[in-house]
Amino acid sequence: MDIIEQQGLSSLRVTAVRLVPGDPLKAGLLAAAKNAGFKGGRAAEARNGGGIATPITILTQPLLSYRFTQAAFVVTACGSVQWAKLRLANADDPGTAGNEIRQFHERYEITSLVGTICADGQHHLHMGLGDKRGVGVGGHLLEATIFTTCEIVLGECSDLEFVRKHDSRTKFDELMIVRRRSRRTPSGGAGELARSFVGAAAAKMLEMLAAPLPTWVFALSCGLVGLGVVIADVQLQRLMGQFRHRLGTLCSLRGKPGS
Repeated sequence: MDIIEQQGLSSLRVTAVRLVPGDPLKAGLLAAAKNAGFKGGRAAEARNGGGIATPITILTQPLLSYRFTQAAFVVTACGSVQWAKLRLANADDPGTAGNEIRQFHERYEITSLVGTICADGQHHLHMGLGDKRGVGVGGHLLEATIFTTCEIVLGECSDLEFVRKHDSRTKFDELMIVRRRSRRTPSGGAGELARSFVGAAAAKMLEMLAAPLPTWVFALSCGLVGLGVVIADVQLQRLMGQFRHRLGTLCSLRGKPGS
């Protein structure tokens, strides 16, 4: 068997996103993957097929806060759609009319959603659907509209980068896997492993410090700082009062006869 693309093992980071009724599935998924750090509770925007801006409520608890579309993929997804547009199997050259593209104007359960997402937004997504009779259909996801919800878990290969290049054999842009040069992976004994662990722990601490604070924590911090300023001012006034009193006492003693 010929393995065309393989770059060894990679560590994994994971986050999650939920799309709500009326959201465009693919646009929402790509917007979530592109969003750096997934600011908690922040709404993102994507465009549906008609070009109308649709709010996408992203309910997520991020593990890290940086762009994570270098080598992203769909871990799992669960939900339903009310409309879907798929390119079916047996596709020919993407530039020809031989590809069968179908639209499905019914309510479907999402039975499968898989695929990869590159740093530049290029992607390869497949979706499986089941109708009210239990009949399934699947294909290349072009777009879909959420019916009730779509709960998506996204992952990233931390040590790899996904890029898509034209493949003359398939006539499509196919996945190429590149190892990131900016990261080191443990490969040489306990010392190397320990250094890698310490570096990862330090990076995690920095990320936690840089992460956005909840509103109540920020308000409490401001209150504590303000209280500290007031206490410092009171202490300073008291010390200045004591200094002036002692200075006055010293001056009065120096002014007495025989002093």
